[in-house]
Amino acid sequence: MLAGTLAPQIVKMPTIFLSYAHDDNLVPAGMNGRGWVSFFDDSLGIELRERGMLDVKVWRDKRDFNPMDLVANTLTDGVTGSDILLAVLSPLYVQRPYCTFELDGFIDKKSEGGNEEFRKRILLVAKRPVPDTKYPTKIKGMGYVPFFENNRERAQDEPFYKGYGTTVAQQYWDSIQDVASLLEKSLAELAGLEIAKKSKRAGPAKDVTVYLAVPSNDLKDAHYSLRNEL
Repeated sequence: MLAGTLAPQIVKMPTIFLSYAHDDNLVPAGMNGRGWVSFFDDSLGIELRERGMLDVKVWRDKRDFNPMDLVANTLTDGVTGSDILLAVLSPLYVQRPYCTFELDGFIDKKSEGGNEEFRKRILLVAKRPVPDTKYPTKIKGMGYVPFFENNRERAQDEPFYKGYGTTVAQQYWDSIQDVASLLEKSLAELAGLEIAKKSKRAGPAKDVTVYLAVPSNDLKDAHYSLRNEL
C-alpha cells in the first residue's frame, strides 16, 4: 500500500432476513407458475432495485445456505446478523418450529439490554390471516401488510396471488409497494440511529457560534422567531 493512503473501509450491506414457511412456496404438480414466496421475493427485489436500493440484501435460505455448514448455524448467523426481519405470516408459519426459531432468535438478539428495539426491526406481511389463538405473543399488536382480502359473499379470505395459476390482482402490486416503502423508511431510521450512536461515542460536540445578522424591517418577525428557536 502506498504511504499516506488510507485503507478502504468495509461498509456493512443492509440485510433483510426473509422468514417463511417452506410449505407456503409449494406449487401443485403439473401446474405452471411459481411458489408464493419465490414470486414475492422476486417482485420485492425488483421494486427495491427500482427505488435505487441496490445496496440492500434480502437473505433467503434458498440462496444463502452454506451446504458445508450446519443448518442451525447458518440460520442463526443469518437471523442475528440481519437488520430487519421480514416475516411471511400464515397459518403454516406459526406451526413450523424453524419459523419460531427465526422469529424468537431475532427478537432475543435485538432485545439485548432490555429494550424493545425489535419492534422497529420487524416487518410482517400476511399471506393469509392467522387465528388469534395461534398468533405469536411477542408480535401481537404489530401491524402487517395484507396480501389477501375478505370475500364476504363466499365467507372466506381470497389471496391476491395464490402462488400458481395465471392471474395476479392489482392489490398484490400495491402491497409490494407498501412493503418496499416500509423497508425503505425503516432502514433510513436505523441508519440515523447508528449515526447518532457513533456521534455519542465520539464525545460531546463542540460549541457552535451562529452569527445572526440584523434584519430589515420587513423581516423582524421572522428574525425574532428564528432567534428564539436557536
